[in-house]
Amino acid sequence: MFKIFKRQNDLKIDSEKAYYKHLFYIMMACFVFVFFLMAFMTHGTSFKGIFFKDVSDTFMDHYNSVVYNAVDPYENGVVYPPLATFTYGCLLKLIPGDTFNAIVSDPTILSQSRDIKVSQGFVFQFILFSVITFLGLMIVIYLCKKGSTYEKMAFSLLICMTTPVLFAIERGNNIIIPLFFSLIFVSCYDSENKIIREIALISLALAVAFKLYPIAFGVLLFRNKQYKELVRAGIYCIVFTVLPFFIFYNGFDSMRIFIERLTAYDGKKSSTVKIDGQLSFKGIFYYITGFLRLRFSNTELLSNIFRYIMTGLCIGFAFLTKSNWKAATLCACFICGFQGVCPQYLLVFFIVPVMMFLDQEKKKSYVNYICLIFLVLIIAPIVLPDPNTSVWSTYTSSKVSSLSILAVALIICADTTFDYIMKLIRHIKRKNRKSSVVTEDSASLPLIDGGLNND
Repeated sequence: MFKIFKRQNDLKIDSEKAYYKHLFYIMMACFVFVFFLMAFMTHGTSFKGIFFKDVSDTFMDHYNSVVYNAVDPYENGVVYPPLATFTYGCLLKLIPGDTFNAIVSDPTILSQSRDIKVSQGFVFQFILFSVITFLGLMIVIYLCKKGSTYEKMAFSLLICMTTPVLFAIERGNNIIIPLFFSLIFVSCYDSENKIIREIALISLALAVAFKLYPIAFGVLLFRNKQYKELVRAGIYCIVFTVLPFFIFYNGFDSMRIFIERLTAYDGKKSSTVKIDGQLSFKGIFYYITGFLRLRFSNTELLSNIFRYIMTGLCIGFAFLTKSNWKAATLCACFICGFQGVCPQYLLVFFIVPVMMFLDQEKKKSYVNYICLIFLVLIIAPIVLPDPNTSVWSTYTSSKVSSLSILAVALIICADTTFDYIMKLIRHIKRKNRKSSVVTEDSASLPLIDGGLNND
C-alpha cells in the first residue's frame, strides 16, 4: 500500500498543495487493518459490528427475491422495479424444478427456509450472480477511476472492504449493480465524446431500473446545463423502468400494484423509527434528542419537520454548490436521509462522491479535508461494541456513519452559503468602488470646464 505513495507522482501531491489522496488512502488502510485485526482477536465475533443482526438471514435478500418470481412477483409484494425483478426471474430458471419443489413449499411467504442456502441447485445461481456483479464493480472502478494502475488497484481493494459493500454482499442485495452504473454515469456524463456521454445516460437509466435511488444523481446534468441530455436520460429511464412492465408482466396492472406497494412500503418506513441501526434524518433527530435527554410534547412532528428541512437543504444546495462532488454528496445524503429507515447498504452511494472528490478536487481547503474525513467515516469498516450491552453490533458504527452524514451535509450547505455571502460582499465592494470613481470624475469635470472657459 505505501509503495503507491513512493512510486506514483499523482499520489504525492494534488496541484502541489493538497494531500487529499494521502488522507483517504491512509485513513482507509488503517480502518481496514484494524477491522481485520479485531476480527482475528475476537475470532470473527467483531464482524457482527457491520453485518445484519440475524445471523441466519445471510444472503436471504437474494434468495427471497428469486423465489418470489415463482408466482407473480408484484402480487407477492415485491417493490423492485421490473428489470431487477426480471433478472431474478432469469436466475430462477437456473434452479432445477425438483430441487425448488423439494425445498420451497410456499413461494408467497415473506421469508423462505434457510435450507435453500445449502442446496447446490439454489447456490449455483447465487454464486454466478455474485461473481458477475462483484467483477463488474471491480472493472468499472478500474475503468472509471483516474490515476495510475497502482492507485486504481488500491482504490478498488479498499472500496470492496467498505462497510456498505460488505453489508450488501452479506445481505445478497443487488445494490452493487446500481452502484457501478452510477459510477459510470458520474465519470462520463460530461465527456466530450458523444458516444461515451450517451453510455453515461443509459447507465443512469439502468441504475434507476434496479433501484430508484440513483435518479437523484440526475441533478448533475441539470447543474451542467445539459438539458437535452437530461431529457434523453428521462426517456431512457422510462424505457428501462416502465416498458418492462408491459414486456415481462401485466402492464398497467403490475405498474399500479408496484406503485401501491412502493407507496405503502415508503409510508411504513417513514412512520417507523429505529435507532439501533443506520439512521435517516428522522432517526438522527430521535437519537440526538434522546442522547441529550430532551423532551418534547410532539417529538414525531418535530422529527418530521427536521427531516423535511434537511431533505430540502440537500436538494436545494445540490443545485447551488459549486463542486460537482459536493452536489453528489448531497444527493447521497438525500438518498439515505429522506426515508424513515435507512438500510445500511444504501451507504454505497457515498462511494460515488468519494471517487469524484479524489479525481476532481485540486484546490486546497480545510473544509474539503473535513468533508473527506466524514466521507471516510461513512463508508469505512468501523466495528465497535454496543456501549449499552457491550455486545458487538451495528449500533455504534451506524451512529458514526449517521452523524457523519448529517455533519457533511451541514458543512457543505454552510460552506456554500458562506461562498455566496462572500461573493455578494465582493460584488457590493466593486459596485461601491465604481460609484466612487464615477463621483470623483464627475466632481472634477466642472473645474476643467471652468478653466477652459477662462482661457
